[in-house]
Amino acid sequence: MVGFGFGSGFGNEFSRYALFASGQPVNQSLRPGNNWSGVPSSGFASIPADPTRTTAKPACRLLTPPRETVRIANVIGVFAAANNDGSLVENLGLSHVKFHCEGNTIRVDSPTFRTFERPDGSSYQILGWWVTLSRPSAKEGIAEVYVEAVPNDSTMQSRIVGPYSYVMARNDFDYDVSVASSGGADFVTIEAALTHLRIQDAQHPRIRIVEAGEYELGSGGGHTPAGWCRVEALAPVTLRQLPPALEGDFTRMRPGMDRLHFKGSQITIDFVETLEFYTEQEDGQHWLDGVNIVQSRGREDLWRLGPRNLVPSLFRNGAWFTDCQVSDVNDAFDKAILVRGCRTSHTWADLAQDVLCFIGNEIDDHSSAPYYTNIDAMSIAYSGTGTPTVSIRNSPRTLVLRVDGTDSASFEFDPSEQGFQANSNYRISSAVDWVNSQTDWSATLIDNTRKGSALSPPGTTNGNPAEDIAVPVTLPTHFDIHSDIYQLPILQDFRENVVFSFNSFTRIDAQNIFIQLAPGLNDSVFIGNAFYNNLGTLDEGLITGLGGMFSHCIFAHNTLATQRILLPAEGQAGDAYTLIANNVARRFSVRNDDPLASAVAVDNNHVQEQTGLPDGTVGTSIGGNADTLFVDAVNGNFDPAGSLLSNGAAPVVSQDVSAADFPQTAAKGAIAATATPGTGVSPPSWDVDPTVTGIAEVGQELTGDDGVIANGTVNDRQWLREGRAIAGAINPTYTLVPADEGTIVAYAVEASGPGGFNFAISPDVGPVAPASAPPVNGPVLVDSISAGGSAGSVSASGLSATGSDRYVFAMVGAGTSDAVTDISCSITGTAGTVPMSRVFFRGTNSESPANALEAFAGFVIDEANLPGDGPYDLNATATGTNTPDKVGIAAGSIKNAPIAPVIVSERSTIVTSTPAQNDTFVFAGLGSSTGSSAAEMTGAMQIESLNYGDGLQLGWIKQNNETFTVSNSVSGRSLSALLLFAPAPAQ
Repeated sequence: MVGFGFGSGFGNEFSRYALFASGQPVNQSLRPGNNWSGVPSSGFASIPADPTRTTAKPACRLLTPPRETVRIANVIGVFAAANNDGSLVENLGLSHVKFHCEGNTIRVDSPTFRTFERPDGSSYQILGWWVTLSRPSAKEGIAEVYVEAVPNDSTMQSRIVGPYSYVMARNDFDYDVSVASSGGADFVTIEAALTHLRIQDAQHPRIRIVEAGEYELGSGGGHTPAGWCRVEALAPVTLRQLPPALEGDFTRMRPGMDRLHFKGSQITIDFVETLEFYTEQEDGQHWLDGVNIVQSRGREDLWRLGPRNLVPSLFRNGAWFTDCQVSDVNDAFDKAILVRGCRTSHTWADLAQDVLCFIGNEIDDHSSAPYYTNIDAMSIAYSGTGTPTVSIRNSPRTLVLRVDGTDSASFEFDPSEQGFQANSNYRISSAVDWVNSQTDWSATLIDNTRKGSALSPPGTTNGNPAEDIAVPVTLPTHFDIHSDIYQLPILQDFRENVVFSFNSFTRIDAQNIFIQLAPGLNDSVFIGNAFYNNLGTLDEGLITGLGGMFSHCIFAHNTLATQRILLPAEGQAGDAYTLIANNVARRFSVRNDDPLASAVAVDNNHVQEQTGLPDGTVGTSIGGNADTLFVDAVNGNFDPAGSLLSNGAAPVVSQDVSAADFPQTAAKGAIAATATPGTGVSPPSWDVDPTVTGIAEVGQELTGDDGVIANGTVNDRQWLREGRAIAGAINPTYTLVPADEGTIVAYAVEASGPGGFNFAISPDVGPVAPASAPPVNGPVLVDSISAGGSAGSVSASGLSATGSDRYVFAMVGAGTSDAVTDISCSITGTAGTVPMSRVFFRGTNSESPANALEAFAGFVIDEANLPGDGPYDLNATATGTNTPDKVGIAAGSIKNAPIAPVIVSERSTIVTSTPAQNDTFVFAGLGSSTGSSAAEMTGAMQIESLNYGDGLQLGWIKQNNETFTVSNSVSGRSLSALLLFAPAPAQ
């Protein structure tokens, strides 16, 4: 039977009231004044009003949603705080908080912790200012509450928030109806129940879903009750939009009735077939309370082959969220009024853009990486004359084919709903078909899972358009979706009064806090948050940006294990009420290296790495990293360790993210731990930063200068490649090697002193250029290969020998238990196989292992005799009394012939010679019967290192006329050297 105002009995309410008194702090009682008639604001002689802001005010936000029905008593509370001369330890910086209700006022002198329990049985504590709101026994109606936060600092103004309305009623619900899809209840559909409640003008009703299954909300028509319309489920139910008639239709859940209160873990709201949950009125936000919010096809599921974040937020106009479990959705809490005690996983896009109060939440695995990761979509080739390129342009997204810098044809993608339904220029496959219809152009489809308008330049990180991309080319698709946790969007006016505190974040790919300058933020509190951002991802370089903190913003006791902080700059933001204190971050910086805002207090923070602290920071300690400063930050254990325990400071808040008390001298960051104070002596710093001199070219030597150090001396030096240490490069000089080519190199200096450790890094050098090419009229090494084999033969593949004036040379060594009587070598290309010319051979027939186990031969062939085109295969064979059991080959190719081979030494344990002139290649080989032999060639590079069987080693090369020596550490083992010189005449 449909209920008409009889409620649900006293048992529920007494049980809930008992919970308030059991194990919880006793709150003062607040009720409407005697003059309240049941009409909102009728009890006030004068309605409290927030004063026009002329200076800083406290932050103050509700921790419990308003509009609840108060039958006996409900606990309500706020989080309120202010900076009191650099500290919030005493009473969160406030003198007191007043609650005003229809002519009655209660003063609360200190905050306390309140315990909340999630549906899964876990609990958490929230620090706040609490009262127990009760109903006068003889009255019903709507009562309004205002909350006034009074600062300790007399130079600040008070803040008054409200009105917050509450339904004072004898019964929990004025209408109570049931729904079951198979019948046996008041209604079969939720839509019918909503329609009925609208017709009855229900003000605080309940809908109970009594049968498990999937339900649509439908639309009950426009209705905004004074209180909440509670929706409960007695069995597991899923609320979802049914699949649209046409795939890709834009759909939304739009129940028509505002202020729905979905309560309990039996309810799952599934966004699988919709992008938005709709609210009709701007102040008609819904309340999600202990429910599950999911997108059941997973985080990577696409909508019309594109991302699902097509609307600004998941819940239009935001919502109230308490104790929810959220997974696989985008923009979950954007514009929310309150998010308290929620747990999330596998979320993406922006998590809490423009949220007003975000407190006590646990966030795991928030990442948009599946979207900004490039997926190769199509390849394009050209077979005509001229130089082909392609361009990608915007408005609309267009693929342009170009030859010799001139557009030859273009293809516009159609990203509209009509384009999707008609499959007209929407998918990558349409572009592939179009390219294949153009003369001399061809394309291959690689991936068709993303919409065509996502086609982007190769290697893109932002999907921006690009001109004249060289062809042939493989083009990826890319969605430029990089995540933010809290972002202050661009607004018309300053945002005021934001609370973002006591939250834990793990496995995050996002910018943690992004407070933009346009227009900026006032009177807001970011305290007690702990973040671990994934390393090694494209989002690793994102920055927590505090540049838009204009007046009275507090950023304190936050742990940013792997992200740096961008501080407010002079003339940009920040005032004397703004406080940045006791945080841990990767490093600090100021935009454009501007001066730090002089009015802002930046005190007692800790950074992991810093090349020089911005002027104006006080008590900043330095050292450690995400692995050494915490017990296990990557898995969410942010307990301090390492140098955090030896650089303590007085805390500026009283309790941490887990509700533990901070000691008098505490580790910096979000977790309370006793720490010894720092020395008070500044760490080493640099009056003159380290520098590097030299030519950034492979083979050149760089020299590092340590700079001028204050408060310390050099403790260590380290050369860096792309920011990472180069193994063994710890001296002031460093010779650039081929691995450095194309990279950035720098010189780091660590200093130690009474104030601890610090390091500085030189300006970047590079990108490092390749080694200078030999003179154009001299021989140039093109490439080389090597191989080893047994049973008398060996093959090596892949010698390109590209270019004109090619010359291929090879050194073959063989070992055997008997005499080697012959060695041959041939080369195979596209036109067949031809023998190479042997220019020397040495074999022995001695029974002495020192003389008999090695033989060498050198081979050459010039361009005119090469069998067609490469890459080439080389095959060598050794023969003897017994088949040789060890054979090795090392080969190279040169260009700028003609050259003539000259043998310096056929066989020796030491070869020493001086070439007659520059532009001379020396190619040397070594054979040994033991793998322990060590060979070297002074002033040369070992282009091939072949260790095979009994230690056969081949392949050193040098190109100048300096004296060289080839030696072998095993006495009696063979060495051979082949000189190739007589450079081509100058042109």
